[in-house]
Amino acid sequence: MAGQLAVFVKSNKKGRILVDTEEFEYRIKSNTPETATTYWICRKKDAYNCKARAKTQIIEEQEYLKEVTGNHNHSNNILKKRVKAIQAQEVENAARNPTIACCSVGKLM
Repeated sequence: MAGQLAVFVKSNKKGRILVDTEEFEYRIKSNTPETATTYWICRKKDAYNCKARAKTQIIEEQEYLKEVTGNHNHSNNILKKRVKAIQAQEVENAARNPTIACCSVGKLM
């Protein structure tokens, strides 16, 4: 069983962030080149002592999410992420259409 394709976002620092199906995020803990397996820990491990873990594996040049273990003891902040994405889109739209910028961006504050 291959599992599902892994989903990643860019990290603000370096590397990449794994995102699971519930939109929790993980950072790399270690990898094993011999088995093409990468082990991940929750990004909130330090702040919340979260025990959730994930494992991905490269099969035929595609990286798959193979396993998620443990429970998160915090929210995934999905609402906060969506609000930020909407705000970024509004700012981008305002930059493209300066005539409506005064009205649209003001509603975000």
